[in-house]
Amino acid sequence: MSVVILAGKKNTSWMIANALKDKVPLRAIIIERGVTQWEKAKRRATKIGWWKVFGQALFYIYPKLLCVLSRARIHQLIADHNLVLEPPKAVDIIHVDSVNDTRTIELLNAFKPKVIVINGTQILSRRLLSAVDAVFINMHTGITPKYRGAHGGYWAMANLDRQHAGVTIHCVDPGIDTGKVLYQALIQPGPDDNFCTYPLLQLIAGIPLLLRAVQEACAGVTRVRDSDPALPSRFYYHPTLWQYMWLRLTRGVR
Repeated sequence: MSVVILAGKKNTSWMIANALKDKVPLRAIIIERGVTQWEKAKRRATKIGWWKVFGQALFYIYPKLLCVLSRARIHQLIADHNLVLEPPKAVDIIHVDSVNDTRTIELLNAFKPKVIVINGTQILSRRLLSAVDAVFINMHTGITPKYRGAHGGYWAMANLDRQHAGVTIHCVDPGIDTGKVLYQALIQPGPDDNFCTYPLLQLIAGIPLLLRAVQEACAGVTRVRDSDPALPSRFYYHPTLWQYMWLRLTRGVR
């Protein structure tokens, strides 16, 4: 019985892996190289148009500056919650081109994990989901089904909807953030928090719940939580530069 992580090349992948490795039988971390930003942009443009994609590209510059200005707060959160940004030791780390390619399926069939944790990858294909008898679990930075897609915490704050600013631990199905909810938790951003720190607050709130969900799945238990049927289901994308600036000016959401 083992756990495998399928992850993108992100610091959060190491934070999650280090938080899990001494508490569950973590066998391996499979890191995908993923697609280029240009490929992502082309895919997104088919859904929302090039004008919005252009606005999103302009916005990407701003968070980098904001993260520099928020460095002290970010370091404080990392230190206070003992988050580790380095690859864990004594765990196999394997690189693949894509989590959906044949090589990944071969690795999973070799490891035969009971649980597969997802973090920051492409959308998983039906072929991958059906290729191995395991529970796929993801930590989503938003309260589903209301905030599916990207930056759920930010969009909740931007919508003046703090009661739905949080994180969801859910099973993965062929949809996008549509799997059965296992656990959810809210975050309480303070005056020093912003677009760059909301995801970190969500990670901190979500890691204990993810650990609990993985331990339960290893034991053959998945505690599915009923979603609020009154909540609308909406998919959110990255904000454009003008969306962000307008919401900052009119609603004070940084």
